[in-house]
Amino acid sequence: MLSPHVGQRFSRAADTYDAVAELQRHATGWVAERMGNGRILDLGCGTGELARKLPGGHIVQLDLAPGMCQRAALQGVSVCADAAALPFADASFDDIGSSLMLQWVVKQEETFAEMFRVLKPGGRLVAVTLGPSTLKELREAFLEIDKSPRVHEFLPVKALEGLAERAGFAGVKITVEPHVLNYLSVQALMRTLSKLGATNTHAHRHRGLSSASLFRRMEEAYVLRHAENEDSVPATWELVGIEAQKP
Repeated sequence: MLSPHVGQRFSRAADTYDAVAELQRHATGWVAERMGNGRILDLGCGTGELARKLPGGHIVQLDLAPGMCQRAALQGVSVCADAAALPFADASFDDIGSSLMLQWVVKQEETFAEMFRVLKPGGRLVAVTLGPSTLKELREAFLEIDKSPRVHEFLPVKALEGLAERAGFAGVKITVEPHVLNYLSVQALMRTLSKLGATNTHAHRHRGLSSASLFRRMEEAYVLRHAENEDSVPATWELVGIEAQKP
């Protein structure tokens, strides 16, 4: 299950998502290279990037966000549903591909179990999610001014391996690929996160720190600690690839 707030955010971001989704396209390319020729479920399809990369493929796209589903429908079959309660029969797919969706899932155990259920025996899961070093610079800058969680906490590799194995998957292989992207400013980074729909998902986050003065303090801490100059602000994105098979 994804938080309803996550679905709403990504639905609002649908119209601006592709313009800023460089990392998403890279992750989807990694998944696409590993897809077979059978029936594929694109889990968390966004605007339909996997279908664009695999034209002519037998792909069913699924996303929780109605706005994303509407955009993905331009590429083919699109279903709006929850990853933790997939509306498909057992053993329906040869492969499941998922690009930068799993990190937003609330019910992780149920989602991995559902992916296992709808795969055919011998079917493969190929997914890219975000690791715990993602946005570490932003996290550290916020912690200097406030101890409340301000940046989403991403699962470590061992936890992801455990989720896949407990669901029944075999041959779990994890690939970690850090990327550092540079932005013109901290504000530019925050605008990118907003356009992607990738804002903090902590339900208990402290909302009082959204004032301009406190944001400026965070911005100053970020630049002082991490940037060589104010016009090149680095942000780490840790891509974690997951490959696994249903026995």
